[in-house]
Amino acid sequence: MQVQATGRGFGAAWHLQHVTVKDMNGEEEASFSCNRWFDTSQDPTSGTQVLVAGDVSLELIDYMVKTYTSDRKFASTSADVTLQLFGDKDHTGPRPLEGSSRNFERGSMDEFSLEAVDVGEIDHIVVAHDNRGLSPAWHLSHVEVLHPLLGKTYFFNCDGWLQKTEEEGVAGCKRILKPGSKVGAPSRYKISVKTGDARSSGTSANVGITVFGSLGDSGERELDTSASDFKRGAKDHFFFECADIGEFHRVTIGHDGSGMSPAWLLDSVEVTDLGTGVTALFPHAAWLDSKNGASVTLHPDMDGDGKGDVLAAGEAHAYVITVYTGNAWGAGSSGKVSIELHGTQGFIGETVLKNGSSGFKRNSQQVFEIHGTDIGEPTSVVVRLEGGSWREVASQRGRCTQPENGGRGNLHPWGRERTGGGRRGENRRGAERGKGRRRFGFRQQKE
Repeated sequence: MQVQATGRGFGAAWHLQHVTVKDMNGEEEASFSCNRWFDTSQDPTSGTQVLVAGDVSLELIDYMVKTYTSDRKFASTSADVTLQLFGDKDHTGPRPLEGSSRNFERGSMDEFSLEAVDVGEIDHIVVAHDNRGLSPAWHLSHVEVLHPLLGKTYFFNCDGWLQKTEEEGVAGCKRILKPGSKVGAPSRYKISVKTGDARSSGTSANVGITVFGSLGDSGERELDTSASDFKRGAKDHFFFECADIGEFHRVTIGHDGSGMSPAWLLDSVEVTDLGTGVTALFPHAAWLDSKNGASVTLHPDMDGDGKGDVLAAGEAHAYVITVYTGNAWGAGSSGKVSIELHGTQGFIGETVLKNGSSGFKRNSQQVFEIHGTDIGEPTSVVVRLEGGSWREVASQRGRCTQPENGGRGNLHPWGRERTGGGRRGENRRGAERGKGRRRFGFRQQKE
């Protein structure tokens, strides 16, 4: 039997002695002993308790549940949230996730202990809220559930709103989530960065990371949320999506040295594939500063000795990206532009083309250098624009029309040549740097 007390109102604390249930159509009667307080002001988890009949032996276990609220505008919820577990042995009723009044804030991770029966291998969960309060709509990133008997953590991706809508009504406040990623969807990854606990170990600088795998890499990702990240002793969580990068081989993480106190004591980096649950820990426990260098390449600790183990040799490859903006009226853009490179041997995930505050001006060209996996022969490029419009982008050999007001454009090579001395008109230094590199022109693929 599950008994729940809301804990609202004056004098809401309640001491329950026992409950008796009698079958009115028969002679059967059962007594459920409790002898405990329901007092959420003293113990937030006491609002819901499971009672077992006196002659029934039922083992209860404590599941550890973590919810991640998305880091986006209006993502937090004022509603009361419940969770149900469904497994191959049993299932639970809706169990409230209670902890404090500040649960489910934007960009937060909230942890709960859920006492229930052993449901066996978890098949799916049901997350819901009661649509109460001033702002009940909730954007849930994902849920993690640790089964203590199996020693297994299940990852349930959501990345969507739980809210009342005209089409679904209050049914929109509930989601049925299965572990792993949806078929055909991009892989989703969680980056957990732990800052050391020494004096002045936090950083004011901007931090970026690239995750390298057996199939490709993530591209350089900015680690930034709405919160104040990388404080002393803190563990910060970040999320990104890209194509499946395969087995984790290494990460490169660093900062740009900006701010009043950029020096940073990095303890470790943990990368988790939220579709498979595979996690890799990359230990460091050293400073990233002007003396030791502002970036470092780390390898996963495979044997638990606290040191990285090199899984695959190979250095990051450098690629020079030249972007030509067209000469039409309004062709320039001040939005954020990122690029993906795909080739015959792998890919480099979404990487921001950092262009300061100047943006991409009409009838101009900008040159960028990015580093990543050896992709082999380039086959396609994906260009993405956020926060603006970019009406025309011209390659050296052709022109492609890009979507206005943000979006993605897929470009495919249509001309290539080997260059021994860089682009025509480059200075000698540029020519030396260009030796042995290949230049590719890209055009937009026709629908």
